Amino acid sequence: MEELHKALNDQGLTISTLPDKGRCIFTTRDFSPGEVIISQSPFVAVPNVYEESPESKCEWCFSSSNIKACSACHAVWYCSRECQKSDWKLHRAECKSLSKVEKERLKYLTPMIRLMVKPYQA
Repeated sequence: MEELHKALNDQGLTISTLPDKGRCIFTTRDFSPGEVIISQSPFVAVPNVYEESPESKCEWCFSSSNIKACSACHAVWYCSRECQKSDWKLHRAECKSLSKVEKERLKYLTPMIRLMVKPYQA
């Protein structure tokens, strides 16, 4: 949390808690119109189901042709080895966790659960 406070301070922002609102971000300096205050790379989750279906998509490129499950966790789909390699940096921690889950329980893994847990797996 200390890293977050320092990074925000460097941008002219701070975190405070208000009794009626909870945790909030406040400015500590004036900003000009159009000035970027916070920038974050977008995060995308592919809403796949556990078993292959016509709606399944490649986790990396979103293709729906020739998809195969990750050989380790069997919960994430890819259309090629190249896409799987490209996604490995993001998928590694998730794959390690998912490969420990009993195969029968993986069918209950929803895209929403994956999306909520992913930020904490870094």
